[in-house]
Amino acid sequence: MAEPDTAVGTGPRTPGAGGSARRLVRYVRSPRIEPPQEAPQPPPPTALGELTLLGVLLGVAVGLVLVSQDHWKKGLYLVALSVLAAAGLRLVLPTRSVGLLAVRTRAVDTVVLAAMGVAVFVLTLAVPVPRP
Repeated sequence: MAEPDTAVGTGPRTPGAGGSARRLVRYVRSPRIEPPQEAPQPPPPTALGELTLLGVLLGVAVGLVLVSQDHWKKGLYLVALSVLAAAGLRLVLPTRSVGLLAVRTRAVDTVVLAAMGVAVFVLTLAVPVPRP
């Protein structure tokens, strides 16, 4: 039984030098590949986008200052509230108005921020306050 030709565009086998069979191959030219188009540029940042991020970062910073001053429960509640506010802002504001809060798609950003805010809130609730 003859073995099938596996190369693209193979021709018939012809005897070569020494009696061995040699395969004639025709090369197929591939179509021209166009260079990729440039990716669309992101919209320029707006003042509202910078203010939303500044507000969230300010809330987290004040919460961490409270944590450092032994008001850790109030501070972590403020951090959780700030991250949940970031999730809410990302959900309701258009992409060009949220600035650096827009990292992935709206759904992914909202779910991740909400999950982090809820996790910080629940973990803060779970830790008992030590009695002096």
